[in-house]
Amino acid sequence: MGKPYIPIYFDLLRETEYLTDDEFGRMVRGAIAYAEGQVDYQKYIIGNEKYAFPFLVGQIDRNMEIKSKRAFAGATRKPHEEANVIKAEQTIANDSKAEQKNKRFTPPTLEEVTEYCRERNNGIDPAYFIDYHVARNWVLSNGKKMQDWKATIRTWEKNNYNRQKPKAVVAQQYKQRDYSNEQEDAMSRMLELARG
Repeated sequence: MGKPYIPIYFDLLRETEYLTDDEFGRMVRGAIAYAEGQVDYQKYIIGNEKYAFPFLVGQIDRNMEIKSKRAFAGATRKPHEEANVIKAEQTIANDSKAEQKNKRFTPPTLEEVTEYCRERNNGIDPAYFIDYHVARNWVLSNGKKMQDWKATIRTWEKNNYNRQKPKAVVAQQYKQRDYSNEQEDAMSRMLELARG
């Protein structure tokens, strides 16, 4: 168990800038006496420090409450249960790290990507997805090697990166319009007027 202490926050200096060094010192002495539970802590508070002292006492009270709650939470656990919980948490963390370390990324096949995209009905072109990542050696935009290709597909969905094969565009066929002689003459006059 460590030595008892009271935290003094940096903003206390701003809150007490009007105090002299003597007043500030008396206030800190009074705070320590208060935190220790001395009943005569008020003997230190004799000047202007009485205005800032409640601010410091409020911090002390809050910190003592937090400390007692933590102590109570720790005391309600039985020592052997706590040791077992810690050991179990460490084992799970170690197993998870080892599993991730041993797990190597295997690029998916076109069939796997096609099936996954079909299940999700996301409109992503599986061949384009594979070609895109093969060209980048399965390295993501942040420079890290891909770990989970399914997660990458979900990211493409979220970013609406659906590049399906473009549909063939069929040009519309327009028929040349037949103009009457009168219309052709009118158009010729308009062009002459426009030229000027």
